Amino acid sequence: MSDRIYYTIDDLLHTAKSLTGKNLEEIYGDKSKEKYDGKGGFGNKVEKLHYGIENNSRPGPDVENLGIEIKTNPLKKNNDGTYVPKESVVLGMIDFSKLSYETFEKSSYLKKNNKILFNMYLYEKNTQDYNYKFLLNDIISPDSEDFEVIRRDWEIIKNKALNLNAEAISQSDTEYLAAITKGQGKQIPQPYKNSNGQARAKRRAFGYKASYIRTLLEKYKIEYFNESPVLVKNKERKDEISILNKYHKGDIEAAVLEKFTPFLNKTDIDIAEYFNYESAFISKKDKTRWAWNTSLILTSKKKKYLSRYIKEFSKSGLTVKTIRVDNDLMPIEEISFRKQNYNIERDSVWEESTLYDEMSRKFLWIVYKETNNKMCFLAKVFFWRMPTNDLLKIEKMWLEFKKLILNKDFRSSYFLEDKDSICYLKIKDAKGGANYEFNGYTLTSLSPWIRKNYVKNIITEMTS
Repeated sequence: MSDRIYYTIDDLLHTAKSLTGKNLEEIYGDKSKEKYDGKGGFGNKVEKLHYGIENNSRPGPDVENLGIEIKTNPLKKNNDGTYVPKESVVLGMIDFSKLSYETFEKSSYLKKNNKILFNMYLYEKNTQDYNYKFLLNDIISPDSEDFEVIRRDWEIIKNKALNLNAEAISQSDTEYLAAITKGQGKQIPQPYKNSNGQARAKRRAFGYKASYIRTLLEKYKIEYFNESPVLVKNKERKDEISILNKYHKGDIEAAVLEKFTPFLNKTDIDIAEYFNYESAFISKKDKTRWAWNTSLILTSKKKKYLSRYIKEFSKSGLTVKTIRVDNDLMPIEEISFRKQNYNIERDSVWEESTLYDEMSRKFLWIVYKETNNKMCFLAKVFFWRMPTNDLLKIEKMWLEFKKLILNKDFRSSYFLEDKDSICYLKIKDAKGGANYEFNGYTLTSLSPWIRKNYVKNIITEMTS
């Protein structure tokens, strides 16, 4: 049986949007209940049943004459009613041997994924796949700004392979495009070779990070179609800014460091004075004044959530931390993160947890050092990624946390007394945290905190 032919993009989009707000059973009845095995089984079912495209492993896009790949991906609903990616979007397996000899413009990655028709559905536990409701069916392509970052990400992954170091690739090495490990830690590294020799690496796939897909979804708003939620095009946000210029060639780190360089070794009040904000330091009433300095340096404005306001931070999932340390580099305060949720079930896995999402990101540290006379100066700005061994330690902690939650052992803190742990969970604010209902229980929102001595070790290593 040959694939259905689509002669125009409008023809393909018409077919795609006939699925929006519906599930497969509503359109195809009993045919939708056929079993398609494997993790990609549902995507194969959608392609064959709805688009008339047979399951294939072709190197080019699914709709080859239009240059469009078809992807079917799950979304989940947050407590605030927004829809976010349940996981990264996989874009095809990486052949490390072949990758070493490719150029980006003629790469197998770009040939297959230049334009993608996304079919995004709401994943619901204990629901048959033919009853998943589709929220969004649309063609989405990276804009020119994103394209340069993705090109650089691809080059970073290629160079790791070329230098026989593919096994060491981390998702935090790149910004939007990642090399995602397939099969998690169970697989055996496979050999690959190039002009520099031979090495081994676990199987990986190109994929868009969940943070990048999240920002693509922000271009859509929720409406209702026959009482079913759907995502439709929304007006572009006008309050976002970009810190990249053409000469940065997609290098977000270089663009950030360029902003901070003129202020290194200057006092906090001198920096604030440059932006006419010195009154906050004179009055000493604003506890977040050092974080405001960070925002002013990056944007010339006071913005509370830089990861929402700066496009590149939002898309890459960058976490920004402004901290003060004493003369011995010990943080004056412990470092907290966003509130975690209790929505953990027996089949929940570490790699899809909110804690993993938080700790596996790339970090931007802005360090103010306090001198003996209590003056603070901007001592160091650097990017950092949590080492794999430390992530494994936190994974063990999360698995213990999972057991406690499944046993309905709800507490005001977890692992706080375990001084050997990297982090712990506790209430974030002095007011006691926000309470909410969860499975009949009234619980307090908790946040992860990194211990001071761990942060000191990071700063010491980066400043030595």
